[in-house]
Amino acid sequence: MSRDPNKKARAAARASYNAAREAGVDQAALAQAMAALLRDREESLTTASGRPSRSRAARAFPINEQGKWVSIGPSVARRGQALDRPNVTGRIRDLAVDSDGVRAYAATAKGGVWYTHDAGASWQPVGGWAQYSPTTGGHVNAQACGSILVDFGIIEDLDVVLVGTGEITPTRGPTGGRMAGVGVLSAIGPATVDVGTNPWEPDTGLAQLEGRGIYRLVRMPGVQAGAGGLTPDQVLACTNDGAFIGTRGDIAIPNSGGATRPGYTWAPTAGLPAGGNLVVTDALWFDLGGGNHRCVVAVAGQGLLYSDDSFATAFAVPTLQNPMAPPIVGRMSLAHAAGNRFYVLGETDRARVWQVPDVSANPPLATNCPGLRPTDQVWGTQRDYDQAIAVDVDAGGNDRVYVGGSVIEPRDGTNWAAALWVYDVSAAPALTVPRVLAGVGTPPTNAGADRAGLIGNNMHGDVHAIRLAGPQLAAPAADRPERRQVWVGNDGGVYVSLASGRVNTFAARNSGLGAMEANMVASHPTSPHYLAMGCQDNGTQMRRGDTVWEVTHQGDGGGVAFHPVHTNIVVAQYAQAAWNSTSRGPFRDPMARDPGGPPDLSGDTENDASLFYSEAATFDDSATGGNGLLAIGTNRVWITRDLGTNRPPAWRVLPHDHVDGAGNPVAAPERDCRPAGAFNAGLGNYGVPLSGPPSTGSIRSVVALEFAAAGTVLAAYLDGVVRYVEGPAGQWTTTVWDIASGAFPVGGTFVTDVAAIPGTADFFASTTGNRGNAAQETLFKFSGGAWHATGLRRALDNPPALPQGPLDPVFTVVVDPSNPADVYVGTATGVWKGTLTAAPATFTWTPFVNGLPSAVVQDLDIWTQVGPGGTRLMRAAVQSRGVWEVDLAAAARRDTYLRVHPFDSRRILPTPLEDPRAAPGATLTDHASPDIVVRPAWPVATPPAWLWRSSLSRWNAPNHAVWTFQTAFRHLYPFIEATGEWSEALDDALRFHNQRMGRSASRTINATLWGEIVGRVNGADVEEGVRLDPLTLDVTYDPSDPARVLDPAHPLAVFCPPWRGVNTTDISAREIDVVERVAPRREDAGVWTVERIPSVVEVLLHHRDERAVPRLDAQAILYWRTGTVVEDLMSADIGDLVAHSADHFLAQPHALPDEWSAATDPLLGLTFANLEPITARSPRAISIDLDLSVIPADQSHILLLAVVTSAADSPPLPAPAGTTVRDLVLGWPYAAARVLRLR
Repeated sequence: MSRDPNKKARAAARASYNAAREAGVDQAALAQAMAALLRDREESLTTASGRPSRSRAARAFPINEQGKWVSIGPSVARRGQALDRPNVTGRIRDLAVDSDGVRAYAATAKGGVWYTHDAGASWQPVGGWAQYSPTTGGHVNAQACGSILVDFGIIEDLDVVLVGTGEITPTRGPTGGRMAGVGVLSAIGPATVDVGTNPWEPDTGLAQLEGRGIYRLVRMPGVQAGAGGLTPDQVLACTNDGAFIGTRGDIAIPNSGGATRPGYTWAPTAGLPAGGNLVVTDALWFDLGGGNHRCVVAVAGQGLLYSDDSFATAFAVPTLQNPMAPPIVGRMSLAHAAGNRFYVLGETDRARVWQVPDVSANPPLATNCPGLRPTDQVWGTQRDYDQAIAVDVDAGGNDRVYVGGSVIEPRDGTNWAAALWVYDVSAAPALTVPRVLAGVGTPPTNAGADRAGLIGNNMHGDVHAIRLAGPQLAAPAADRPERRQVWVGNDGGVYVSLASGRVNTFAARNSGLGAMEANMVASHPTSPHYLAMGCQDNGTQMRRGDTVWEVTHQGDGGGVAFHPVHTNIVVAQYAQAAWNSTSRGPFRDPMARDPGGPPDLSGDTENDASLFYSEAATFDDSATGGNGLLAIGTNRVWITRDLGTNRPPAWRVLPHDHVDGAGNPVAAPERDCRPAGAFNAGLGNYGVPLSGPPSTGSIRSVVALEFAAAGTVLAAYLDGVVRYVEGPAGQWTTTVWDIASGAFPVGGTFVTDVAAIPGTADFFASTTGNRGNAAQETLFKFSGGAWHATGLRRALDNPPALPQGPLDPVFTVVVDPSNPADVYVGTATGVWKGTLTAAPATFTWTPFVNGLPSAVVQDLDIWTQVGPGGTRLMRAAVQSRGVWEVDLAAAARRDTYLRVHPFDSRRILPTPLEDPRAAPGATLTDHASPDIVVRPAWPVATPPAWLWRSSLSRWNAPNHAVWTFQTAFRHLYPFIEATGEWSEALDDALRFHNQRMGRSASRTINATLWGEIVGRVNGADVEEGVRLDPLTLDVTYDPSDPARVLDPAHPLAVFCPPWRGVNTTDISAREIDVVERVAPRREDAGVWTVERIPSVVEVLLHHRDERAVPRLDAQAILYWRTGTVVEDLMSADIGDLVAHSADHFLAQPHALPDEWSAATDPLLGLTFANLEPITARSPRAISIDLDLSVIPADQSHILLLAVVTSAADSPPLPAPAGTTVRDLVLGWPYAAARVLRLR
């Protein structure tokens, strides 16, 4: 099992690392120029009313095809961390959910705000390309979110949305960390503005709030959200440095002659002042009646304060600041129950929940509620990072408390899951476990929980937000339906339970929520498609589709690298000195020498001295007889030359700076410094570079590595740069440029990356900038034995001389290997391109952000096709927006396309068939396009029969049988995903359902249960089976609910498209749906076996642009022909199908070629259109009916050939010269094929 053996210890290390790295980094720079540059733009593009103009395009949204970035995912990642390996995305800091649970906003860590109108089935970014003008800069970004406050209107146009930018407790360092913000974004109806448009009002409180993290926004009760006038809207912002009041009103527009616009003016509070060491972590604002209000805030390490005058003055809640009781430590969270009653979550000598029964009392008093699990089962050492509480109140006035923390093993040895707990509150008050939701006994009296109260089994850990929606629960009763919606935001995205949070009822709602927090990215050496990515708390991921990725190592994820020769070997950093590989046979890690990677390095001296995330480096020396080189860094550099051979790799440490008596560098040997797979104190300092002269100690951890040549390694350490040169073999000469001695040209900074300039001895080194010296350069070039400033630091100045622009920390640098005069850097706000105009280091700098969101770029990687004039693709790891790609060799095209196989990006034609996952030389098929999948048509007149002699269980059930059952069963239990995989959620649902039917709590499917759920045939009648309203998809017959009477006119639920439901009645399939939610009866060498029944072909369309193809603007034609041999079908003559498709897309008549047929719709003819917009981040399927029951029995196979186009496309590429199906699909991106075996 690829679980993280010591996640809590790693989380503590990450927290410690973030805190330690905060000191000494430039906070005072990325802002003044960006401010000048963008403030003018904001003012000129705002209407007189203050609302953003519908034509107000963000600077980075695609404006042309040259240098255009597109998203390559993840739109979602498969097999994340939890018991059922749910689909995941990146960290969700806060959620706002409307009362019926259909519309919601998610505030991501560094990827801005996302919106769903269909209960989380799909998401779209809100203002994802918006840019705001910092005045100081540094580790600051407008897309970093700490909190969100939404007043939902009756339609989304009327939603009043405020976003507290800046993650809680921002940190600074060589990676993006937790970014600070630019204040509070505000808008009315931002989800209705075009995705590439900036919806936010210009005024954010930048002067008061820049550089802070905002824990919570709360509104004064009794005022209209977004209103000004005599009773203006007032909002309290709780920050890591005091609290601020925002008041709605008219704000003067600069340089406008007295014109104003609506917005919020922000001011510090006297009672919770900035600069007073007050970390205000939460707040509630109560209406006490008679025009009186009381606001209560939580202050980290102190307790509760309250105020009746908007914190002009403040008073303590004495029971939480009692000197006789254990003191409050760290962060606290608050949750309103009903009336004047609320709850507090925090820690003293242990994790605790308190009830404040009456906030209007003078003073209000808090009472401890015993019963919460001990600290190590709630948040361990993660209290200030993972913490959430929500309170539900039923119609009888009874309270239910949901508490979220870090991670826990539901059972010893299982995967880590969310530490999410549920309790009912007794009159005492005390916390008691609601047995129907989280009791450990047998359903339905209990829930079958693994630990009493624990409900987070099947969701990712690290809980940040809990929200409740749906109708209020009835007063307690033995048969009370538990149908409250519980929404959870955590480090793995959004999860929703429609059963009041009962254990194993949470389902991931992450499809399309492209907020993965990418740390590092690596391209496969030969495939233009295949990549690896390391992610914050979502492990190592591999690109397995167009926008779908898959988690291969759980936990955290840092550096990644493909072996340059044995390209099927991927090496990935978990954290610090722990490096893993899925290739367990050939790989042994340098620390413990274990196959696959070390189990646990906690307490290891070298591990503790290593950076939490760092990069690896490789070099292909096979042309000179080598096996390929791999280097990783700890507080020294390790190298191996024989990974992938028939022996375990030999790891060696490169020496540090050895000098002769005159101080000249001399060669020293590389050494194995951990021969026993453990830290060796005698060799512990070997290869650890020191600063000096004079020596002031280590230059700390390796951040990044690069091979300048087979015998030259460049290393960026936190406090300097080291160059290692080999000669003779196994002997290395070392040169150190450290900050402390002044050998590196600047101080007060972190070095973040190095990049060699091909064909020279020159290289670049990037830094985060210097808070104490705002004029200091951030990118340096080493040339001719000296360091040279490149002028990047002044690129944001406007005009180029003065004023001093904001500091933009540089996190990554890469040189174009085909054009060494071009250098690219990733910064806190995007990518810049520098072109050398005069030696040694005069550069022209321009933003390189066409289509790229205004987010943190942590890593850049360039893939180059072998051969002259080949494709060159640069990839950017964008924190909380995944991976983005740009073509450096040619202007981009807008193409709607289909793929030949899952690892086909259509960047190279004809499509390569190599399998990048396998050893070099392995190939994929060309007759199994993942963009053409076939499912049974719905509704069905006759249910599929029970075919098995014994019960089905997780041990013997065929995937197709499980999938068939799940397509019906999920309508009774919406947390069931129809994937064909047997899950713990399915186990629990079967047990629960069998108990409801009066049977034993079995976890199996037998003929009786199959008939109840799927339906059964009795003579001429179809009996039982879950039934649906054909329009709303509401369940109209449930065999376990006597109140629902079977209506034979209502269709059976079986085979209802698994992506459709009550809130998604007409949604089109997404990429994850065609990957996971259609299961064939059998698959052999890519050929699916399907039934000869009426079917639906889902054709998944991709579009290489963030600008959407509107609904009905893309078209598909599905051609088919039959045969008996796969090869004969792929070699069949296409005739004039290309001309035929072109004519029919233009509604012109054209006869089909001989032996070809086409799917036909009575109204649409041969062309079928998309029903939802299609973008690069959101491929969508077109559903095409095809009756396979009419295929003659002597025809065993059918070939499906889809051809697509769209009105948004660039002029189409010419069809290839070949005449066969294979020629067409390999050489033309608009066509793909799948061969099926008919049963």
